[in-house]
Amino acid sequence: MAPDSQLELSKIAAIVGIFFVSLFAVSFPRISQSSSFRLPHLFFFIGKHFGTGVILSTAFCHLLQDSFEHLQNPRVKKEYPNVGKQTGLIILSSLLLIFLVEYISTSYVDFLHADPSAPPSPSHTPSTSHPEPRLDLSETTPLLVPAGHNIKKVAPSYLAALLAPPRHCPLSRQDGRLLSICVTTANRETEHQHHHHADEDVEVEPERGQSRVGRGRQVVGIIVLELGIMLHSLVIGLTLALTTGGDFTSLLTAVVFHQLFEGLSLGIRFAALPKPKGQRDWFSIVLSLLFALTTPSGLAIGVLAFAHTSKVLPSTLLLKGVMSAVSAGMLIYAATVEMIAADFVFGNLEDEHGHGHGHGGHSHEVEPEKAEGSGPSVQRRALALGSLLAGVGSMVLVSLGE
Repeated sequence: MAPDSQLELSKIAAIVGIFFVSLFAVSFPRISQSSSFRLPHLFFFIGKHFGTGVILSTAFCHLLQDSFEHLQNPRVKKEYPNVGKQTGLIILSSLLLIFLVEYISTSYVDFLHADPSAPPSPSHTPSTSHPEPRLDLSETTPLLVPAGHNIKKVAPSYLAALLAPPRHCPLSRQDGRLLSICVTTANRETEHQHHHHADEDVEVEPERGQSRVGRGRQVVGIIVLELGIMLHSLVIGLTLALTTGGDFTSLLTAVVFHQLFEGLSLGIRFAALPKPKGQRDWFSIVLSLLFALTTPSGLAIGVLAFAHTSKVLPSTLLLKGVMSAVSAGMLIYAATVEMIAADFVFGNLEDEHGHGHGHGGHSHEVEPEKAEGSGPSVQRRALALGSLLAGVGSMVLVSLGE
């Protein structure tokens, strides 16, 4: 068999192999959640931060280098003289564009689910006992309760409102003297609660809108990450199609490991999405298939486009350089803002559902059982950092072998 024919068969086999490796990697976290063979949460915790390191290292050690090399190639400079000087501008424009897309999208999600005209109404447990009489607050209300007094009749929310700073201090005159009486809002804020509930039988129902907003924000963040990875995967496929000889085998090995790492990272974030009730999660399925198809598609396009020539044209180098620069900007933003900042800087290491930051300042809601704690333990922080650095190191080794 001729060497060219053997190489073509190898590339066809690579298309099929890369597809199944990518599909397995991106689907494995979701499948393991629904099957009887459930992996411990620690595996997904390590894999999530390991994948963050993989994507961060891919953006800086692979994509940035490729974009500068391709766009500043002498043949590209000769054919397109001014493009190579604007490589940094292309990367910056990509980063700012994807930031604006995410900012506008998440703001739109918040706007769609905002309902200021309908404040949340607490659900209460029916009680057969009569509500306790409301304690009116006035200037004569005793601040010290005599011993033996039934203090359980005073709700905790009432005491919190009593100790809170005054809302307004109206001025009045009495006998020629200027008086300032600071009025608290404990009565107003607890009147509705005392009217419906006895003692402590108060249960606030979680807002469904909050979970919808949370999922919407996570979906936007994952789409940003997926776009950057897909552009990068297309470039990988085109590069693999243009590689010949012994370099093809070494590059193919690096691509397989690359797809495995990135697929697991993406799949873990798909698995962390809140599942829609009563219906299949088509969003994760479609994005998983798109990830699995992107690199084989780039390889197939390259094989068909350059089947009769092994010469790399300046336009091909330009296309690869621009795509590498654009995907570098996307992945730098996704890795630093969506992953590192959300997980490490804004204390999301305890969160299993990805990032949850807002755009009007990052919100830090303290769960009741963690209110008195100090956040994640030192061991958990060290494990997350170690996983991040391991992911960075693994992709550095893969890029050195390319």
